[in-house]
Amino acid sequence: MSEKKPTEILAEIKAGLESADLKGRLENVQALALLNFSSEALFLKLTELLKTESDTELCDAIEKTLNSPIHQKIAMRFDKENLASSLEEDAELDLSKIEQALTQGNVEERLAGISELSLAGESNAKILDQLERMAIKDRSKRVRVSALEALDLPANVEIFKARSKITVFTRSILVQEINLWKNEGILDESTAKILEKRYSFDFEKDAESELKYASVSPKKPSVPPKKTAKAVEPLSKEKRSWAQALFSESSIKIALYLGAFFVIAAAMIFAAIIKELRLPILFLSTLVFGGTSLAIKKRLPQPSFALFIIFSVFLPINFAVLLDTLNLHGRATSVYWMSVFALTTLVWVFAIYFFSSRF
Repeated sequence: MSEKKPTEILAEIKAGLESADLKGRLENVQALALLNFSSEALFLKLTELLKTESDTELCDAIEKTLNSPIHQKIAMRFDKENLASSLEEDAELDLSKIEQALTQGNVEERLAGISELSLAGESNAKILDQLERMAIKDRSKRVRVSALEALDLPANVEIFKARSKITVFTRSILVQEINLWKNEGILDESTAKILEKRYSFDFEKDAESELKYASVSPKKPSVPPKKTAKAVEPLSKEKRSWAQALFSESSIKIALYLGAFFVIAAAMIFAAIIKELRLPILFLSTLVFGGTSLAIKKRLPQPSFALFIIFSVFLPINFAVLLDTLNLHGRATSVYWMSVFALTTLVWVFAIYFFSSRF
């Protein structure tokens, strides 16, 4: 038997204790007494046999086995668990009695229930909810006052903490708003106090029992002093430097449009002089100016508009060069230019929409 595992040995002993043979049960009890290990199941089985067995020798052997150190440890563990469970049952029973007392029609019974709650040192969510209702709606002023005071019990404060899902800063703002609503008459005093206790359960109070919000109230941002007109006037009268005048917005606009004029003039001269290359170069330049104008519109609206002017002026130049290449005459020329002007009109209609917010 010593070569077997402890679990196997205990299983065999348990099976022997359940056998119908008295001698077999006695031998297994004696064998268990010699072991330095056991189990809760065997402890319970021995306790059951001690109550049901009538044989004196077997009962003596069971008592001897139950008094062994290993079974004494198991017994102590059972006693602690039973004690804890009994205490929990007693606490639940007491709270259940308090719940019933708080709902009684008699004023004295309700007051007694609140007093018992103060002595119990425990509470639950149902009792807390009932206390809040009593603090607002109870017919007796004494009960309302006692219920309101009971909300400050440590057990109820812990329930408030467990229920709260918002930060201290948010709760402080809520409490301030509740006090404001109370002062404005939106909330009656009892309701305001209940709501205040829901959110101010961990706030400190001063000598006048007013809540402190200094530790959680947001700091007001410092507002820089406004500049007066007198302080600005000397700056406006100062002469601009050469760099300021050169890189001012008006100077940049003049440079942009002057550059656009020179580009257009150069294109017209180029188109008149070099006949073979003027059409492909003009078409390519027109596409470059138009595409760049669209691409930089968001970041550089003013240069984009200047490039669009160059693009729009290049269009009739391109079509004039194309007309010379096609060698059209008479009515075909009129139709051709009508189509060009219609296209140019559409381009400028698009430009009015596209560059409407360029300034």
